Parts: sequence; C-alpha cells; structure tokens
Amino acid sequence: MAIRTNLQLSTSALLLLAALLMGPGCARVHMPAGGGPAGGAPLGLVDHVEFLTQPALNGRKCHSTGSRYARRYIEDRFEGYGLKPWPGESGYDQSFGFGTNVIGVLPGSDPAVADQVVLVCAHYDSLGVKDGKVYPGAADDAGGVAVMLEAARRMAALTPAPRRPVAFAAFDCGQRRFLGAFAFTLRDDFDPGNLAAVIDLDLLGRPNLGIMDDTLIAVGTEHDPQLRQAVYAAGRASGLRILPAGIDLVPPLGDYFAFEQYPAATILLTTGLYFDYHKPTDTPDKLDFRLLNRSVDVAVATIEHLANRDAAPAAQPATAADREELQAILTTLEEVLAAREAFDLTPGEVANLTWLADRARTLLAGETYTPVDRRRFIGLLAQKAARSVVRFLYERPKPPPEEIIPLQRLRALLVLHEFLGVHRAFVSRATQQVMQHFLAGRYNLFRLLSSHTFTGCEILPAEIVFEPQDGDDYRLSFVYPRLTIKAGLFGRDLDVVYTAADARGTPGELVDYSLLYWSQDDAECMAEVMPAVLARLTGRPAAGDYRDWLAWRLDQLGLASEDAWQRGLRDTDNPSLLKLLLTGPDDEDRPGPARLREIIADRTMRPDVRLEAIGRVPADPDRATLQVLTGALDDHTPVAPSLPPFDPTYPLGHYTAVRMMRYEPPQVPPTVSAAAHASLIDLTGQYLPPDPAAWREWIEDNAAGE
Repeated sequence: MAIRTNLQLSTSALLLLAALLMGPGCARVHMPAGGGPAGGAPLGLVDHVEFLTQPALNGRKCHSTGSRYARRYIEDRFEGYGLKPWPGESGYDQSFGFGTNVIGVLPGSDPAVADQVVLVCAHYDSLGVKDGKVYPGAADDAGGVAVMLEAARRMAALTPAPRRPVAFAAFDCGQRRFLGAFAFTLRDDFDPGNLAAVIDLDLLGRPNLGIMDDTLIAVGTEHDPQLRQAVYAAGRASGLRILPAGIDLVPPLGDYFAFEQYPAATILLTTGLYFDYHKPTDTPDKLDFRLLNRSVDVAVATIEHLANRDAAPAAQPATAADREELQAILTTLEEVLAAREAFDLTPGEVANLTWLADRARTLLAGETYTPVDRRRFIGLLAQKAARSVVRFLYERPKPPPEEIIPLQRLRALLVLHEFLGVHRAFVSRATQQVMQHFLAGRYNLFRLLSSHTFTGCEILPAEIVFEPQDGDDYRLSFVYPRLTIKAGLFGRDLDVVYTAADARGTPGELVDYSLLYWSQDDAECMAEVMPAVLARLTGRPAAGDYRDWLAWRLDQLGLASEDAWQRGLRDTDNPSLLKLLLTGPDDEDRPGPARLREIIADRTMRPDVRLEAIGRVPADPDRATLQVLTGALDDHTPVAPSLPPFDPTYPLGHYTAVRMMRYEPPQVPPTVSAAAHASLIDLTGQYLPPDPAAWREWIEDNAAGE
C-alpha cells in the first residue's frame, strides 16, 4: 500500500534514496538539465527515449523508484515548456495511492472554449524487472512519451496559442489495466462534459508487424470525418501512410480505454504491434526515430485540429460501414501474405488469410457495405486470424496455431472480442467502477486483499429487432450480454454470458412476453435491458422500473392486479408466452395440470412447447395426465432445438456469441413420442415399450384418479 507524503526532496536526496532502495551495485541515474528549469538546449526524441529506457530505471514499473525518476524527468520538461499544473494543483504530479500521474496544461487562447480540454496522453511506466531481466519498454511506451513531450514542446511554441487548452498527461500504471488513466477520470475535478477530445500515444516507433514501414494507424476516427481528413492530411505532409481502424476493431490497448465511456472523440495513434511487445528486448536501438519524428508531426497536426476547430460534428447513425477501414485491413492482409515466409505461416494460416483478403475484395467491390456486413466480416477476421496474431509473438520454431489457442478457448475469445467491440463504453464504465472500489480503499488493507465483484447488463438499439410478420403477428428478437468482473489485488476474472430471445405474437402479447421475461430474471440486470425492449415495442420512453411498466399494462387491460394478469397468461395459446411460462423459475406462475394436459395433447402446438409441458408434469401425476402422455406415444413429430441460435431466420444470428452457441446444441428427444415415453418411464418406474396399448393397460390397473 502506497502512502503519499508532502515531503519535498531535492534531486541529490532522490539520488541517495534511490541508491539505498535499489541496493548496492545499481547504475547511477543521469538526470539531464536540458529543457528543465536549469536551462540548456531542448532535448529531442532520442534523448527522451534513452533516458526513460536506461537500465538504472529498472523498467519504470508502476510506483517504483525508476518511475519516480521518469516522473521527475517529465516534470522538468513540462516546466521548461512553460506548461501549467492542472487547475487547483500546485505541481504537475497527481498521486492516486498506487502511482502518480503527471499532468501539464497548455492554456487556451479563446475564453469561449476555455473549459473544453483536449487531452493528450501516454503511459510512462513499463513492466519493471521480471526473472532478473529489465523490460525497458522502448516502444511501449517510452516512444509514446517522447512523442507527447515533443508535441508539447511544439504546441507550447505556437503563436497564437491554440483556442482550447491542451492537457498533456503522462499516466502511471498503464501496464496495470490503465489504472492511472481511470484514476484521473475519478478525480472530483474531472468533468467529462469539459472533455473535447482524447489522443492516446502508445506503441510507437516500431513498424506494424515488423513489415509496414512509414505507416501510422489511426484508431477511432470512424465517426468524425473532419478529424480523419485532418489526420490523413498530416500523414501526407509527413510522408506517412495512414491506416484507419475502428476503435472496436481491436481490444483495449491503451489509456484511451478509460475515456471511451464519454461522448468526446477518443483516438489512438500507434504504429502497431511488433515482435518484442512486452519482452525485455523492446529496446531503444530497435526504434525507428524517423518514424517517431513523423508521428510527432501527425500528433501535432491532430492536436491543432481538435484544439482549434469550431465544434465536433454531431454523431450520426451509421447507415454504411467504413470502406477505408476495410481497405486498410485488406492492405495489411496483402502485405502479411507477401511476407509469409518471414512470418513462418503454415499452409492453413495462408489459406485463412487468403480467404479473408478475397472476402474483403468482394465487399469492397459491392455496391453496399452495411454495419451488419462489417460485423460479420470482423467476426470472421477474428476467427481466422486471431491465432496468427498471437503466433507472431512466438520465437521460432513457432508452435502450430491450434496449440497456441485451443478450439474452446478460441470460441470464448471470439465472444469476448465481439463484446469488447460492441459494448466498449459499457465495459469502460464497469472497469471504472471496479477501479473506484480499490482506489477508494487504498488505505484499507482488508478491502485491498478482498475481491470485488461487478455484475451488469446492457442492450443497444441495434440488439433489438421488432418486425411485422404474416397477418397481425410481429416478431421480437433481442440479444444482450451479462458482464461479471471479479477483481482482487492479485488478479481479475472477466466473464461474459450472452442471452438471446425470440418471440412472435401480437404487439400486446409481445408486451406481456417482455414483462414476464422481466419478472423471471435478475431484477438489476433486467432494469437495464427491458425498458429499452418495451420502449421499442410501445414507443414509450425507455424509463421506469418493472412496477411502472406493469401498472401501465394493467391499465391497458383493465386488470386490477399482477395475479389477475398472470392468471390470464396461463390460458394463452401463444407459443412464445407458453414456452416462457413453462421454463420460468416460479412454479406458481406455470400452467396447472389441466392446462399441461391440453398443451401436450394439442398437436397443432409447437413441438418444443409440448416438450416443455411434458417436462413439467408433476412427480405424482394422476391417471388423466398419464393417459395424455400415452396418447402422445404415436406422435413422431420431430423436436429440434428451438432456441434462437438454431433458427436460420433469427435476425441477430450474425452475432458471434449467437453463432458460438450453435457448437453446443442442447440435448432434446428426437420426437414428441420419445419425450412422452421417457416421461412415462420416469414418472411410473415402469420400463414398458413405447406401445400405447401396453401403457393404457398398466395405467388402468395401477394409476390413481379418474
């Protein structure tokens, strides 16, 4: 547990303390004066990277002696550039108990937008020392910090100053799930309404995948055409190829993740993944400083655009997907395939990547490229290329792809990848809540050692489909995830479970279905899901709890109580409602024995509903119920899985989570007859053949009731 003190130490005292803490034989840290309060020539990219990656800093692990020196270096640069502390702070450092962020602000020149901050960030920590090896983190993220410092120097020299204030943030604990960035969002004086934009600088200075020279990837410009064009123009001016990528295309890679829950433009500028990622060989000699310098050009132009433009364009619903991103994906695939020998690609990997490239070309040649097309393609991209991306990081000889990620693990990762893409803002908020728990208890040892669990659900408008069918019927389909994060001091488990629903009926029956669904599941989870579903059905605002919506429905029907409404539902002939009643957790809400007999005997009813009714027969059935089961022994109607994943017409079947459900189909009897026969054996303990006459004879002699 870290405790912040108000003791101010001189540089010489820090050096002495570092020597004592790091032990005998440690290298001496060189603290240059250039750019700091002592004056001297401005330091450049090489100087920044060499200082941050020097062995004496021991990999700048979060809240370590090495990170303290890195922080002092950054503070000296900020002071030399004339940056101001964050409003209300006396210095650049902002401790959050587990580490310390460093924030310097370049004031804006326009009072009309003085409260709209453009945040430029990079994390200054690395992985420290593991197994006696120092992880210098040259590209991750000394290169990003160097670019940020150079951007700050150039921006501070502009005349006139930018309209909006620009805050340059060196976040600590970026390697610990972006703890420093989340801590910043939890400050009392942080107002997301005053956040104009976020530019994260991470994984800079190494060509993407080791082959894509002079290339910068701009992640997150898909909803801001003006911003994308500004980045493109800066790239052309500096001789860089800009490849755009949707912020949902890749998992959270940097501190920008902490800000994705807010409406401000949030982008990542990166040169991409490289072989030495999170390895002790990520050293400064491998950096392309020409590429870093060009990255500074683009970063500065991007900051200027965001700081000086009139206002961010209003977000518009996407009617077409991003063809420029698709072309960027195709370009990457083509260049990887051209270097297949260098990547040691297996024939299977070549086939997968070739198929993806062909699919991308087909989509680009088509007249339309819709968000659903993109979702399907991104899912296939993850499915066919995930193992190759991970395998890229392995030393030769590389293991076979299937050994790197087994099939079951791959399926889980594909669902997680889709979830992190579609529900990114939700996951950002959930992670913030978990972080808040530990940050608030940083001085409470019991809280730190115990685990904390977050559970929540979310549904988006695109995950609800309400469509007319034949006659007066409609179809309601929806899918939603339930996220559970169990976090502790020594690790974190993240679990995502998707639920898919599908129902048909009149609008009134579908409202009843939704309310019944709400009453049967976790109340807290449903409070986030069902108001949105009911709003789509009714056109009413997506607000209110279960009792509010139930009162509205009872008023519509002229009923006095929830009991009266539920009694009416038990007599319904709507298969979707009956199925929900029969599978619900509350026995009191289910149809009684007489109604069960009616459902089982009704050969016009959906077979899966009859199957559920057979499974709900009480353990002490009367003669009438056994006779109905006997009557079904000659009914050889097939019973197939009726869940949404197994319906080829399910409108949300393109979701990876829904597709993955198909790999584990539920076990169901092949026919109604087989289900009835199994039920008769289980209820009576008699092992008679599926012969109606034999069962009728036994029932007549042994069963109770009339």
